Amino acid sequence: MAVLAVAILAIIAAVTVVNRALNTPQRLPAVESMRVSCPAWSGGPPATATAGPGQLLPEAAYTLVYLCADGETQPVPGRVLTRIDADVLVHRINALPTERPPGPCATERGPLFDAVFKSGSTNLVIQLDAARCGLVHRAGATRYGGDQLHRDLTRYITTGHL
Repeated sequence: MAVLAVAILAIIAAVTVVNRALNTPQRLPAVESMRVSCPAWSGGPPATATAGPGQLLPEAAYTLVYLCADGETQPVPGRVLTRIDADVLVHRINALPTERPPGPCATERGPLFDAVFKSGSTNLVIQLDAARCGLVHRAGATRYGGDQLHRDLTRYITTGHL
């Protein structure tokens, strides 16, 4: 009789453990960065343009950002965006100056990049020149500050810090 009672208690304990395991939500590790393939090269920002109004980056639920250098064919690092970080980046990019900054500017174009923001199945590409006073361009909207934007995006993609 004692053996039967021990066996029943063991079965109850095993069922309890299995039931808890099945009902406990499992959390997958958070994905913060990944390697992604660049879209076809946009050609970079225009060599000369007049800075103009308009949003460089419309508000959207962006989930990923990455930088592609001119002609990049290998996968590049990308950073998964939190909603807060996406909102901060949209604000910073749209707040880039429309006036040429004071001081000396580069006389030659610098390294050219496409900053790619993914929202759903759409890739929105912003073209930037990473030279001092470099232009940032998308769909007719042009700003200055490509050098700073390049530094900010590189730091964010690499470290996750804005």
